[in-house]
Amino acid sequence: METKLTRFDAFLENAKKNKATKKNVKQSLKEFEAYKAQVAREKATNKTAKTAPQKQPIEQDFIK
Repeated sequence: METKLTRFDAFLENAKKNKATKKNVKQSLKEFEAYKAQVAREKATNKTAKTAPQKQPIEQDFIK
């Protein structure tokens, strides 16, 4: 009888160790706001890189 109880106790101890902490709503919202800010910064840097003046192609006179 004792061995069955010790196995069950060990199972409960391992379950407590492996139990993941639950995120609360405030923490989830903070992480989402940080993610949105990061995405906005990346888009802003990509826009500034794309709006750099591009070289104009050399016009050629096709009527010769």
